[in-house]
Amino acid sequence: MESELVLTTPKQLQDFIDHSIDEAFARNSKEETSTPDKLLTVNDLCDLFGKTKVTIHAWKRNGLIPYHRISGRIFFKKEEVMAALKSVNL
Repeated sequence: MESELVLTTPKQLQDFIDHSIDEAFARNSKEETSTPDKLLTVNDLCDLFGKTKVTIHAWKRNGLIPYHRISGRIFFKKEEVMAALKSVNL
């Protein structure tokens, strides 16, 4: 059973709204930091490193960068790619 919230003044209502918004932003920012890496496409890596698609595919083919195949498409996790490239000093 939910309790009723009784706000008697506009100031109380504004304070309640402000507090609710602050809590929502806090929850959202915690969720963003705890979510797994965003998956990147070949085009994303091209933009990130300033390389061509041919180069990215060669890195993938030669095992220099890890990738994930999802529904027939290729994706990369930025942290994994950065760690792999750092270890081979590219």
